[in-house]
Amino acid sequence: MTADWRALLDQAIAEDPRGITGVAERIGYSRPAVSRVLAGCYPNPGKVGAAVLAAYNLVACPHLQRGIKPDDCRAYAAMRYQAIAAAQVEHWRACRKCPLNPLNPDLKEI
Repeated sequence: MTADWRALLDQAIAEDPRGITGVAERIGYSRPAVSRVLAGCYPNPGKVGAAVLAAYNLVACPHLQRGIKPDDCRAYAAMRYQAIAAAQVEHWRACRKCPLNPLNPDLKEI
């Protein structure tokens, strides 16, 4: 699923107490660059969009009870039992039954 990065950007700015400045710092761009993206005059908004998705497009992990990046969810779902630490067993088992598990063919892709 590809999220609408512009909607995520707008939402992040609205929710961040520092607004554009806070979001710009989190995604690794300058405040003027983000302002130019918002104004529609940034030369390559796709790169900023990728940074927005990397920072704000999260999967609501039911086990951890917080948002995690889709790539982290996929990586954890792909782990073999032998590759995890004892403290991760409960999470690994929950991941096998999770409705958001991207590697389960019967479930929806993240």
